[in-house]
Amino acid sequence: MPQGRATQSTTEQTHSSLVVRINSRDRTNQNDSTTNFKVSLGKEISDHNVKRVVLRSLNMPNFQYNVNSNNNRIQIESGTDGVVQIQVAEGQYKTSELITLLEGLFNASFTNNLTITQNSINQLLTFSIDGGDTIRLFAPDSTNNTLNTNLGITTTTALASTHDGDRMVRLNGLTLCHVESSELANSNYHSNQRNENFLATVQVTNEFSTYLYYEPSFSEINSINYPSHRKFHSIDIRLLDQDLNVIDIHNYDVELEILLYYLD
Repeated sequence: MPQGRATQSTTEQTHSSLVVRINSRDRTNQNDSTTNFKVSLGKEISDHNVKRVVLRSLNMPNFQYNVNSNNNRIQIESGTDGVVQIQVAEGQYKTSELITLLEGLFNASFTNNLTITQNSINQLLTFSIDGGDTIRLFAPDSTNNTLNTNLGITTTTALASTHDGDRMVRLNGLTLCHVESSELANSNYHSNQRNENFLATVQVTNEFSTYLYYEPSFSEINSINYPSHRKFHSIDIRLLDQDLNVIDIHNYDVELEILLYYLD
């Protein structure tokens, strides 16, 4: 995939406001992710007394795989072999491709044969093992069973020869992009709750491997007002997915426009 075009972060003055163009290429620490970074602001911006900030646009490639580093681990316990954990290679999978891969990885460790099928009517997965063996599925967690939610597994089961998933498979990839900035949202006007740091939540409707361009039709909809003026010397940006994980677009660049209203 081609590298996203990067441009220098710039400003343009319009009456009592400044448009700040933030590009991840200009991040302070080049070792940071292009979806979790900080940029420094020049004196022409930091000298102003800011009363309000507005997200004016976001340009980001939708390059996050539906199976990625945040959701690619799963455990299954066999009555014969104990708990086996696997890590799936990151990629953009169809359900049938993922089922085939999981069967192969688990059966390389299990004595008896694990079979995974999908019901054509309700779309739920069924996990079965032969040879008189039993299996246990595990509820999702943040370390060993990060893929389970995507497979429709929501609870830990007893040992049995067959288990059905609780929900449909979810492999639709990136559906939401939360634009978060603790520096822009951090003031006594806002609480310390995570969602108070959101500058905007963008619905991702474009297909994987295409570019998302977001510019709200009502340009002032994503804004933060400050009860007293503030000065900014830097701005941090974090782009989070629907599960509140930092989006992984393999260090392709993103660009945002933020409008600063000031009183001088």
